[in-house]
Amino acid sequence: MAQIQPNTPGDNRDHFGSSDNKHFEPARFTLVGPKCDPSNELVRWLLEQRQILYREKPSIPVLGAFVFRWTFVFRWNRIGRDSPLLITPDGSHRGIVASLHAIDRICHPGERVYGDTEEERAANQIWWELFQDKLSKQAIRVHYSIALQHKDIVKKHASQRAPLWQRLLLSIFCSPWTKLLRKALELNRFQTNADVAAVDSVFDSVENQISDESPFLGGKSPGFADIAFACFASPLMLPSGLGTQLPDDSELPEEIRDRVIQNQQRPAGQLVQKIYRSCRPEPQPPLKTRQAYAFVSRPPPPRLLRLAATLRVKFLPTFRFGGRLYLSRWKDVTEVLSKDCDFRIEPINGKKIKDVNGPFILGMDRQPEMFMQRERIYRALHRMDCSAIHSIVDTESKRVLQLALQSGRLDVINGYARLVAVRTATSLFGRVGPTEQDLLRVLRALFHQTFLNPKNDPLVHARGQRAARQFQNWADKEIKGRRLSGDVGEDVLGHLIAMSQGDDPSLPRRMLGGMIVGAVDTTTTAVGNIVSELLSCRHLRNAMQAERHDSSRLHGWCWEALRRRPLSPAMLREASRQVSVGGSSVDKETLIVLSTLGAMHDSAAFPRPAAMDPRRPLDRYLHFGHGIHQCVGRDINAIQIPLLVKNLLDYDIAQVRAVRYSGPFPDSLIVSMNRLSPCMNS
Repeated sequence: MAQIQPNTPGDNRDHFGSSDNKHFEPARFTLVGPKCDPSNELVRWLLEQRQILYREKPSIPVLGAFVFRWTFVFRWNRIGRDSPLLITPDGSHRGIVASLHAIDRICHPGERVYGDTEEERAANQIWWELFQDKLSKQAIRVHYSIALQHKDIVKKHASQRAPLWQRLLLSIFCSPWTKLLRKALELNRFQTNADVAAVDSVFDSVENQISDESPFLGGKSPGFADIAFACFASPLMLPSGLGTQLPDDSELPEEIRDRVIQNQQRPAGQLVQKIYRSCRPEPQPPLKTRQAYAFVSRPPPPRLLRLAATLRVKFLPTFRFGGRLYLSRWKDVTEVLSKDCDFRIEPINGKKIKDVNGPFILGMDRQPEMFMQRERIYRALHRMDCSAIHSIVDTESKRVLQLALQSGRLDVINGYARLVAVRTATSLFGRVGPTEQDLLRVLRALFHQTFLNPKNDPLVHARGQRAARQFQNWADKEIKGRRLSGDVGEDVLGHLIAMSQGDDPSLPRRMLGGMIVGAVDTTTTAVGNIVSELLSCRHLRNAMQAERHDSSRLHGWCWEALRRRPLSPAMLREASRQVSVGGSSVDKETLIVLSTLGAMHDSAAFPRPAAMDPRRPLDRYLHFGHGIHQCVGRDINAIQIPLLVKNLLDYDIAQVRAVRYSGPFPDSLIVSMNRLSPCMNS
């Protein structure tokens, strides 16, 4: 398995932006449980290693078991099984095993918790069962059997970042709390020699496994078994780098200090310290809010937008307001998009794209560099095997859906479409970035700043600039490595590098950035909109369910659903000279607002626009632009989007919660899911 390297402190500063958490991407995960619990430490480690942002709600052991109204009620005698609690958009995952499965489910090859191959996962499972059977509970009991004799130390370190009410209760009811904790940990029946012997047997097994040739349980580099061992052994090791505050040596009772020193001197103890030094990421700073953007709110309801667009195209297809010209007839909209010399895109997108990525075709009007980039990008894309793209999307989407079936709930946006889209994009274009979640956050920030920040919100701009620096560093490092190796690769990035020998060294990175930035969030939003539409319209859902195995019909249904709920209901252009369009004369530098939603409800181009007809000509739709500035990935989207929808329709899905937005992006759409019966599948 490819080992994930933790970000350096410098990477984290750039990633998190600043100590002001209003700059952060929203944390979709919440971790609940005692800060000092080794199981919580393991979950924190794995989340931070993959750069999955989370909010932590620390609690005091036992006290936190009583009041979590929005999750569930612990029972104190189940604290060992129910802690930690990991809350994701698609549900709550109780206990360490369920929490690890939830993380494993969203990871791509190279980042999966238990490993990628069956052999690796089986080996890790053997170690996991050994640690669960003879180390995790035993190490905690050995530690607390001594520590509880010194209540002040336990109170101080068990209450780290716990809510005020819990700390007040602990100060008032310390003795009853101690009794409850002893009972929860089964210390009343504690046998020191048996637990110490169990821990020693695990240390012996670890020491028998490691060698000079294979210094870790995972081989030459730390893997999941190493991380789990380090976390569960931490109560008896107190390693530096632990994701919680440690007591000073002067605070430690002599018996604990002697045991820690004794364990640290063993080869297995030295391994724990080595794992923490080499593999433990810098702890994530606390996140206190889910608000990522201060300016953009949820868009208006799609039905209201459709009604307004239909009325406009029928009664007011052309009008002026605020110095702008608004067009909504299909003929007028496509005329503007086709006459790119008269109606320019560079004043709209050029500066923003140049600021974050450098000149790219979606921000350039007709000029030699634009046509050079277009030619190279299309040549690189045409060398890609469409069947390979289909295979990647099909395999990865089915894997995600099958894993989600275990819980019966799925986040269609971030737990499905976005994950598959980024994996398809990196397989096709070339992978950059330390982790998948790093890349996803950077791409979203770039997309937001470039295409969805018309009023130049300073927070969005700042996040976009930081994301641009990160992406440039990652891509330049990848390109430099490929050039030095002499093997540039057979993906799109490799072909772009090969075609750019002797040119501006930043050219391959600029072309890669322009393609991949739009690919992920375009696909994600399209799938989210299609699924939202079919869930809100029984007729559409039944029709798509019945014809999901007919690729051409399903393609038509998907594009019809997007016609009702498009990726973007409007596009902008600026007049380059005085020109006439839609029966109106416009002056130079007039901003033209093109209603693509209205154009796709114009009866002249879409007869009976209120009806849904999958047989409509595909070249009438404006989902991916029109003219020379069409989305370069439209052919890939034609494969990927219907296939993602088709595989989801193999399940009986029902909406659980309304779509949640993060700024202009659909952020989560939770559905329940069950495998369709064989008769329905046929």
